Amino acid sequence: MLKILIANPFLTKLLGYESEEELKKRDLSKKDYFEKGYEREKFLKEIEEKGYFSGISEWKRKDGSTVWVRECAMAIKDEKGKTRYLGVVEDIAEFRNLIKRIKESEKKIQRIMGKRE
Repeated sequence: MLKILIANPFLTKLLGYESEEELKKRDLSKKDYFEKGYEREKFLKEIEEKGYFSGISEWKRKDGSTVWVRECAMAIKDEKGKTRYLGVVEDIAEFRNLIKRIKESEKKIQRIMGKRE
């Protein structure tokens, strides 16, 4: 079972949990907490081989809704040789919305410029 050992209030709130204790009950080895396109195996393979992982992912909140995050994690071996992960997660929903609006604006400009020519 892969689980969260420590979480800050931001992650707890981001994922829709009432408390850190409730959040720590998530079994991260289950795919239930990630959207279908999330490559959990890729994350685990990369972090084991390189010692770190950095990428953009879709996670599921407690209520089943989606949150887009940028996650950066590194592998740390404890004194018994067990691998633990230390990670940082950033909510990138605003960033993704901004990119979407920029692309929509670009399409509008292209349509307008195409009509003038």
